[in-house]
Amino acid sequence: MTYGITSAGFNKKPLSVIIDEIKADVTGVSSSARFENETAYNNFVTLAGEREYALWNMFEAMYSMISIYGAKGKILDNLLSLNNIKRFMPQYSFIFNYEIEGVAGTIVPAGFSIKSTVDATVEFENLVDQEIPIGGVLVTTLRCKTIGPIAAIAGTVTEIVKNYIGINVVNHTEDAAVGRALESDEEVLIRRERSLALEAVSTRDGILKAIIALNQDQTKPAIIYADVIVNDDSIADSRGRPPHSIECIVEVQGGTSSRDQEIANTIFSAVGAGPTIFGEKTPLVVNDRRNRPHNVSFTNPILVEIYVKVDIVVEDYLTSDELDNIKSDIVSEGEDLSIGDSVTVLGKEGLGAAVNNNKIKTASMLIGLSDPATQTFIEISDGVLSIPEKAVFDTTRIDITQVV
Repeated sequence: MTYGITSAGFNKKPLSVIIDEIKADVTGVSSSARFENETAYNNFVTLAGEREYALWNMFEAMYSMISIYGAKGKILDNLLSLNNIKRFMPQYSFIFNYEIEGVAGTIVPAGFSIKSTVDATVEFENLVDQEIPIGGVLVTTLRCKTIGPIAAIAGTVTEIVKNYIGINVVNHTEDAAVGRALESDEEVLIRRERSLALEAVSTRDGILKAIIALNQDQTKPAIIYADVIVNDDSIADSRGRPPHSIECIVEVQGGTSSRDQEIANTIFSAVGAGPTIFGEKTPLVVNDRRNRPHNVSFTNPILVEIYVKVDIVVEDYLTSDELDNIKSDIVSEGEDLSIGDSVTVLGKEGLGAAVNNNKIKTASMLIGLSDPATQTFIEISDGVLSIPEKAVFDTTRIDITQVV
């Protein structure tokens, strides 16, 4: 039997074979050696065998690292670099449209911090010096001081860490746009498979790959959804796309427009000559290599605000924190829905599973496009036949009524 690296892979030597080989070596030196239990020779063989077996385990692990599917951590990163793929690093959570009220002309300094009234360890900060404008309300963006998927319900990050003269009231009516954790080995491998599958296929998937590749710049809000829809016909389709055109649907974290120009530049470069570029956004000007201007548009999904009404019968009244936890869980379930995913109360992807507390005896849920909610299912457009939509959730649009 051949052990070690073979044409069939790595063949690890079994412990029983190692023990037999060591016994043979010892007998060759001392023919009178005996290996009954508790003898010095037997103890030596057992100890030496276990140490050699540990080395074989290490050799096997090292060999497995040659394969990208056996590699972990930093070694996996090194192998991924051969495919020009980098692991997504963790990203911060942001609160957009944060309101700071005070005296006009007051400077809100970079580092001005506000902490959560629910979890004092959660703090968000202002990133650059800004002046409160005439009218007394500065609308800005705050970033969490802790990197990763830190959630913050609307109206909870309101405790100023250090008071400044001229700053009176702070508040936010939107939940935080939650960041993300370090991309795991399993997640980056799945992304690699998708990336490689797109490299040698159609123009459509080449455009999609180019848009997704913008996420390599992890200093900017992430592109969390991208799709490319093609009209191959010689007439306009029911959506309104011109003949032989493409429509790129793109969603950026937090709905920010700060990446619009680079997205337009990428689409123009990836599409090449031929197809008409269709989109709902106001066209952006992209210059070609000879500095000739071209209009490029794409489409952001329409954000469909979902209202949720929950009626629960409880053994004992839930505390405000427990109610907030249920609201956060509902929002978390909703955030898992992507563009074109319809909203339902029941089923595998239903929101109903998020209503969970040991005090709850019975629960019912209704959803709607306005308040009060009256439906159990809401259809969301995927962008093929009409403008793409995405269901969005916020704790301020969730109403929970409890009865003992």
